Amino acid sequence: ADKRWFADMVAYMDHEVGRLVNQIDELGLGEDTLILFLGDNGTSPAITSPTVSGPYLGGKGGPKRNGTHVPMLARWTGAGPRGAVCHDLIDTTDFLPTMVQAAGARVPAA
Repeated sequence: ADKRWFADMVAYMDHEVGRLVNQIDELGLGEDTLILFLGDNGTSPAITSPTVSGPYLGGKGGPKRNGTHVPMLARWTGAGPRGAVCHDLIDTTDFLPTMVQAAGARVPAA
């Protein structure tokens, strides 16, 4: 995998997500908008990412930490403590009940 553009891609993604969040705030929708931003099970094993803790070998598709430990950010202005960090294992299937409740609806019966 070509690593030349990694830093540029991360910076551009950060810029674009920032534009989205700023637009939501400018429209006064921050308290009505739940933003979830997350990865999809790590990077390819062919990629070693530079981190503040040193190089980190990707493990996408594997059951080890480098295949399941990916960042996730959630933002919903006023709905919880600002800057809170959760180190629990979270699965995206856990989101359904939260999003349904946030919408003021009920989870459908199975």
